[in-house]
Amino acid sequence: SCGSKGKPAQSSAPSTLDMVRSMSLLAGDVLSAQEQATWAQKLDAKQATSDALIDVLIKSPLLGSRVAPNLIFASFLNAKNYYAVPSMFTLKQSESPGREVIYYLRKPCSADEAVAVHPWWDLASSVQVCPDSYRPDKWMLATEEHSYRTRMPLSCDSQVGSPEKEDASLCGCGPNLIRCLQSEQVYSDLHTSMENELRDTTAYIVNQDEKLSSLFTTNFSMRDRNAEYLYQRRSIGENQGQDVDARIRKLRQWPEEPTWARREEQVVDEHAGVLTGLQLLTWLPDRRQRQRGYFEVMWCSGRDSFGATTEKIFEVSDSSNLAFTHDSWERLAHTELCTNCHARLDYGFQFFMGYPDARAGNHFMPSMAREGQGEMYGDNIKDPRGQTHLSPASFARLATVQPEFSTCMASHVSNYVLGPSAPLEDHKKVLASFQESGKFRGAMKTALQLFVKRFEEKRNAGNAPMTEPDSAEPVAATGGLVTLDPATRTLIEDNCLDCHDDESKAFVSVGDNYGQAVYLGQESYSRELMARAIEQVAFGNMPRKKTLEHPIRDALVTGMIDAMWPPGHERKAAQEYYVGQLRALEALQIDVALAAVRGDTPVEAGKELHWGAIERAIYADQSILSPGFLAMVALEASDSCEQAHPEPKAYESCLEQALQLNSIARWTH
Repeated sequence: SCGSKGKPAQSSAPSTLDMVRSMSLLAGDVLSAQEQATWAQKLDAKQATSDALIDVLIKSPLLGSRVAPNLIFASFLNAKNYYAVPSMFTLKQSESPGREVIYYLRKPCSADEAVAVHPWWDLASSVQVCPDSYRPDKWMLATEEHSYRTRMPLSCDSQVGSPEKEDASLCGCGPNLIRCLQSEQVYSDLHTSMENELRDTTAYIVNQDEKLSSLFTTNFSMRDRNAEYLYQRRSIGENQGQDVDARIRKLRQWPEEPTWARREEQVVDEHAGVLTGLQLLTWLPDRRQRQRGYFEVMWCSGRDSFGATTEKIFEVSDSSNLAFTHDSWERLAHTELCTNCHARLDYGFQFFMGYPDARAGNHFMPSMAREGQGEMYGDNIKDPRGQTHLSPASFARLATVQPEFSTCMASHVSNYVLGPSAPLEDHKKVLASFQESGKFRGAMKTALQLFVKRFEEKRNAGNAPMTEPDSAEPVAATGGLVTLDPATRTLIEDNCLDCHDDESKAFVSVGDNYGQAVYLGQESYSRELMARAIEQVAFGNMPRKKTLEHPIRDALVTGMIDAMWPPGHERKAAQEYYVGQLRALEALQIDVALAAVRGDTPVEAGKELHWGAIERAIYADQSILSPGFLAMVALEASDSCEQAHPEPKAYESCLEQALQLNSIARWTH
């Protein structure tokens, strides 16, 4: 077979088969074409319920392996971890006159200079290595040894310790060449294993129907032998070579296939789920960026540097290098403007001080870990969230009971299944479901139930034409001023006046008032101010201290547009630009779409894409039918159809079927 698992929709009116197919795709492309048809027939004949179908979909392992990881982690899952495995630790080879292979890092040496070493990948064998690439007793770098000027300890297993940054040999491969890799293929395989640990651990938690918070708090992970090697390499670096031989022999007994297993800890609560896993811990180069990534994943918190200037940085920090220098973290956390991010980030990374910056070290350093109690903050320094023990696991346990965690996880599900513009009440129902169960499956079940309800409403409504705007709607005031209707004014009062309440900050012009929270409590507004407000709210730049649900944001923007433009073409154009934002159709997650256009050909979830694609780095609930997305899907469909149907007419028919819109987009009905 080729192409799509379902048949093309013959009518714009949605059928039960359309609904079943859409639900199957949203759950990860679970059902075959025959299974979709069977379920549709049963539903139409009242021989089964939609809840029974939903139970089948959410229990599919594809929900955990294909859908959940790309909703929660996106780019953190689908990119090489540059710092976890420094590329320059990959050994090069030369040959001696006797054709014996000699390994080296920086430059080759003669056979007489080379030394024999039992490598970690095969202790029973012996290889020849150049001495300056070996250095079995070297573990740490002194500050004066390296051009990096920092008081932070620098370890040999890091990018700084690798040949990439050295002018002369500083570290080498260590005992049994434990820091080095024998080939480029091993380097590539390790990156795959790091990604798979994150994906497979997520899949295990979701498919075992455990609470999603455990993904960030457990000491276990699902990992293969390559991933376990990287954990053992961390421990060997931490213990500076103690029991190297025993650890390597233990490694050879580790299963090649992923295994659910506990991770070794040097101190209690050293590990915090995927936060200290191979992919996330060293994905970003320094502590602040790492903490920003943690909050983005767990709380959906973005960055806010509005108003920050170079002068302000030098005023509050002893160094402009905020990456490697942390001396002024408390001052940053308490400074106006800076506190919006740094209270959360800088107090947050105190829990992870035992893990150095990714460039400086790849293993836990107990001597750097802080003791005692630490504080967690939300929006700013005036938003304390509690105190707990200064450890990664304690941080994760406190972070996952904050309301932002539930809101973030639930919003991914509701935005993906229902769309961001779905009624606010629907989003709240998905959130309530997640708050009650704490489980991904629970939220997904509620979202799919609401999806069925929407589908039924659409089918019952038929295809009624869109009505034109009522000519009695409010129009823009004369005299250059704009007056809002009461409902829109209430939205501004509820969502904007906590910042824009100072009457002394009157609006003059965009240039004169740039960066100021101008007063918005007046009865009428200049057209210039209203145009600026529409732009800032519509594109998510305002309000700064809260994230508006899409229905609220759309209502606020629509109210301002209605006050600015009279009914007609100009108002419609403004609505399309500011409310619709000329958005492309929402797409399925790329792996789901690729599986759908391939048809019933079995593929391993998450590992079927054989080239790099930026579409894999986009949160699945934000995926759209971009040109790159469409080109990739079309190439996959073309290849699948060409293999199955080489005859021109059959190939064209297959391609047309494979690329129907409901194979690659969400909510096409």
